[in-house]
Amino acid sequence: MAAPADVLTKSQAARRQRVLVAALQLGADGGYDAVQMRDVAATAGVALGTIYRYFSSKDHLLAEAMVEWTRD
Repeated sequence: MAAPADVLTKSQAARRQRVLVAALQLGADGGYDAVQMRDVAATAGVALGTIYRYFSSKDHLLAEAMVEWTRD
């Protein structure tokens, strides 16, 4: 199960944010199909398992990324 964003340490929150930014960048460059979890991990500088700690799926990641994007 993915970790809720409101119970993260400062470093975990920063890691989660890097993942969101990476997903947004990849999506902006190539759309939905360009957002591959391995590429997100490499772009964000985290392990693949780290992504799944915060997001249960690609769709969950992209939904959260869109929430962040609309907030900005």
